[in-house]
Amino acid sequence: MRKIGKNKKGVSEIVGVILMLGMAIALFAVVYIIAMDVIPYTPAAPSVRISGEIKNDTIYLQHNGGDSLSLDTKIFFSYDGNKTPIKNYTVNYYITSGKWDISEMLEFSDPRFNNSRIQMIIIDVESNSIIVQDVFKEMKDNV
Repeated sequence: MRKIGKNKKGVSEIVGVILMLGMAIALFAVVYIIAMDVIPYTPAAPSVRISGEIKNDTIYLQHNGGDSLSLDTKIFFSYDGNKTPIKNYTVNYYITSGKWDISEMLEFSDPRFNNSRIQMIIIDVESNSIIVQDVFKEMKDNV
């Protein structure tokens, strides 16, 4: 009768392979955790439709669809072609309901908006991206 415990060479090779595989998986997990902590997560920019018009010295912006915008959203107005902003606005100054949602309108008044081309840039702070860029020119009534 043959003893089972006599030939252990095959068992030691299998145990060695399992140990090497376990160490490789553990090393990969450690590298993955370190890399995920170093790489910052940036959310995608919201997709939104904003319509606007300028009348007299007031700019009206209406949210017409898409994602809601956070209260941290920044709005910059400058003269067309000029890099220096006339005014910087934050949505939370105008809306207190939590987010800028569909059909909500914002009004911005400044005497410098009258009779000039105004460039508007809306920046989403969470994704750090420009979501709307437009130029307004006051429409004159033809009488």
